[in-house]
Amino acid sequence: MIGEKALYNELEKEGILITEDANLANYIVLGWDRQFTYEKLKQAYMAWRNNHALIIATNPDRTCPTAEGPVPDCGALIGAFEGVTGIKVDHIMGKPSRFAADLIVNHILKLKPEQCYIVGDRLETDIHMGNVYGLHTILVLTGISTQQTIKTTGIQPEYILESVKEIMQMSEIMDCKAERRGALHD
Repeated sequence: MIGEKALYNELEKEGILITEDANLANYIVLGWDRQFTYEKLKQAYMAWRNNHALIIATNPDRTCPTAEGPVPDCGALIGAFEGVTGIKVDHIMGKPSRFAADLIVNHILKLKPEQCYIVGDRLETDIHMGNVYGLHTILVLTGISTQQTIKTTGIQPEYILESVKEIMQMSEIMDCKAERRGALHD
């Protein structure tokens, strides 16, 4: 596993055994890792080479917004791993994967996609996943994507907010719409 303590804890909580021995690993999990090193890449490569380990990544985000500005995210590790192996990772388990959307909507929330909203700061992951899966999409402009990236990517969110703080105002509007729809059906 290449990733931070939080990812390690989540895998461990699910009973997944984690090893640093490249000869024992059947899976390679790539996540955001601010302590990424050549040695970690080498170990993952050895597990892939020796065991044909399946490569799983948490997300393809190239950067992560921080107070000091964007920093490399999991996409950088995917790039390093794909660079050394010459192949694509086997699975992206988080956004924008259909697997993640299905798991969250159908198995955790137990709702229909059209009953759900995805709020995110990335067009190519958050909003793309919502559009593909039929979720309502809300882009917040406090992270990575901007009005300009909407024009250049062609990925269109349903709603655009300057800040996540505006969601409260939006929920009041939606509540009014729902009340009106209910009144029309009564």
